[in-house]
Amino acid sequence: MEHRYAYMAETPIDLEELKKDAQLLTRALRATLFCAYCKEEVFLASSSQGEWQLQHLNSKLPEHTPETKKYWQARQILGKRLKELFPGAKISESVLLEDQWVDWTVLTHEGLRMAFHVIMPPYLGVPISERRRRLIEQGIHSMWMLHADYLTARLIKGYTHLQVQLGPTETHCLTIFRTLWYFEPRAQAILRLSPHPGIQDKTLLESYEKGISWVECEVRRYPLSQFRVHEAKPTIMSAWEAPPAHIWRDLPKRISTRREKLNL
Repeated sequence: MEHRYAYMAETPIDLEELKKDAQLLTRALRATLFCAYCKEEVFLASSSQGEWQLQHLNSKLPEHTPETKKYWQARQILGKRLKELFPGAKISESVLLEDQWVDWTVLTHEGLRMAFHVIMPPYLGVPISERRRRLIEQGIHSMWMLHADYLTARLIKGYTHLQVQLGPTETHCLTIFRTLWYFEPRAQAILRLSPHPGIQDKTLLESYEKGISWVECEVRRYPLSQFRVHEAKPTIMSAWEAPPAHIWRDLPKRISTRREKLNL
């Protein structure tokens, strides 16, 4: 896999952009750089063709899994969309929480600070409710999204809603927000999942305790161009409403078990 992205302190570095900026290149040559995928230290080296490359200091190169590549690509597309929504806004790729830099896409614009996080299940970091509390203490709103590759759904005959296979990460998010957002980078789409009106918090809590279970939900899919941020909350352009997911023609192609996706 091509090593293109790195961090210089908290600043994200794109190797392709670096080649066009002589001043930034000079700074990068003198600074300590870290790989954006595995966080190992890297350095700039010139190839035999005179091209700049990122190389790891450690001779035993860590493997960059497909999951880390998906995660980075999703963040790049999300950052681009935020720049379209908020021209002139500052978009950073990390936020400082209790003396630790956390890889989040952070929007700063006219007094608004909002952090966006794309989760690749299973999420093993600081509990979502705790991390959300820490962000709020710093005056930062947050949006949690899951990568759509981990959405597993099935259509029950005779029903107008889906059963979605949820793990601890998703049910934890639902107990806090009552809505789940999934990001589908390849299709430039965003999905909004809400529990069926008959689903109570108790049911979600029971699902969370089981680890992985099926929950009846409504899922709607929207073009990313319809995604908005209004009053520090994610929303969809009100003039456009997506059909419910149960009439998607491509649904059977999307079905696979969550355990297969997580290699359990």
